[in-house]
Amino acid sequence: MKEIDTRHNQEPWEIWDEGSKGDPRYVIITEEKLIVQTVGGNDKANARRICAAINACEHIPTEMLENIVVTEFIDTCIAIERWLRKNIKAVN
Repeated sequence: MKEIDTRHNQEPWEIWDEGSKGDPRYVIITEEKLIVQTVGGNDKANARRICAAINACEHIPTEMLENIVVTEFIDTCIAIERWLRKNIKAVN
């Protein structure tokens, strides 16, 4: 059975605008290497979200990301952040 290469391109990933007016195309690159070109729909928003997610997970092993415990941890962090925004006023 052939072994699958599970390495991914290193962070940070970036977005480049490779399109023209009327034909926007956003590509995601790392170290001058094309990772993906967005196609249709909300290209720029999708490219930004992909880059943000990949870069935010820079030091987390893929196996941990695939584990439900990490998802539950992230959900808890989001709930805490929402509670803080709702209940704590910023001190200026």
